[in-house]
Amino acid sequence: MATIYFPAIQDAYVSEFYRDTNFGSSPALFIGQFNGCGDDYRSLLQFDLCSNRCNQIPPDSTIDCAFLRLYIYRNEIPCGSITATIYRLLERFNQNTVTWNNQPLRYGIPSGSTTISANTLGFIKIDITDLVRDWYEGAIEPYGIIIEGDETQNSLVGFRSLDFFDSTFWPRLIVNYHQNCCY
Repeated sequence: MATIYFPAIQDAYVSEFYRDTNFGSSPALFIGQFNGCGDDYRSLLQFDLCSNRCNQIPPDSTIDCAFLRLYIYRNEIPCGSITATIYRLLERFNQNTVTWNNQPLRYGIPSGSTTISANTLGFIKIDITDLVRDWYEGAIEPYGIIIEGDETQNSLVGFRSLDFFDSTFWPRLIVNYHQNCCY
């Protein structure tokens, strides 16, 4: 089995409170609610499995597992835990123009989720194997994903984005695969 890492090719967060403001150049991505009803945040990311010919999954391979890796640097969950849920996007987005008011439509069934507790900081991984398989096999368009947190109570979580100065903390897709051989 081989492992390959794909950095996001674009990312941004959207804010319900700042409905027409673009946050595509922020060093952070946010999910959840910050200061009450009407102050919700969501994050969008896109990956390209074919962006670099030296960094591709070979043809006729099988994806064994795929994870979204994020770095939590800010956690304002008051107690207990929240669920961070990933949905696949049904439309393209542009990190330089996306806002709450023009965010792309998402598929209604989650592609993955994870529980984040009140004290969680550092790297987390979220299993999105089925989604990445569908992208790789061409079954669906790789428009990207949207991550949503708890939008019912104050519980903001912040991740590092592509605009953070240290690429070690950037969002990444980690894919484990094996090549199918025919003899």
